[in-house]
Amino acid sequence: MQKAVIRGERDVAIVDVPDPQPKDGWVVVKVHAAPMCTEYKGYIAGRPNDQLGHEAAGEVVAVARPGRLKLGDRVVVMPLFACGVCALCLVGDYIHCERSHDFRAVHGTDDGRATMAQYLLKPDWLLPVIPAGVSYERASLACCALGPSFGAFETMRVGAFDTVLIVGAGPVGLGGIVNARYRGARVLV
Repeated sequence: MQKAVIRGERDVAIVDVPDPQPKDGWVVVKVHAAPMCTEYKGYIAGRPNDQLGHEAAGEVVAVARPGRLKLGDRVVVMPLFACGVCALCLVGDYIHCERSHDFRAVHGTDDGRATMAQYLLKPDWLLPVIPAGVSYERASLACCALGPSFGAFETMRVGAFDTVLIVGAGPVGLGGIVNARYRGARVLV
């Protein structure tokens, strides 16, 4: 497969690496959309990085054995590699997982971890199915672009009589604007 890497200041390349292989509980996803989050900072600064991207949307193309997902399922690729069994994961707070998987220790390589690649490996439970009618591009924004502010606004019960201040119009800030407006709030940027 091919994946993107940062080699130096404003220097990106496409390199060939081995295709990831499914194993028990992990599936291979063909990436259809992978939004850029903070990766652009490394590109501008010239920090070499061969693991670009942490969110995406794609199609399940290989499974080790039948499970929750099947070939052809369209999925959102959630960030990180949470365990799925600790107390925090079980209540849906997987971003604070107490026992996150060490990808290299599980697979013997980092290939298959990045989302700015043709394929990736992910635990099947971290791959929610995309509803019919939602494009890969829109679904890929569910994590970092829309997720943080969605959760925060739910907790704060933001509504039509509230004003929300968004400081910074990067990917997360733009998601905050979308979520605040969706909830009917007045938005200051």
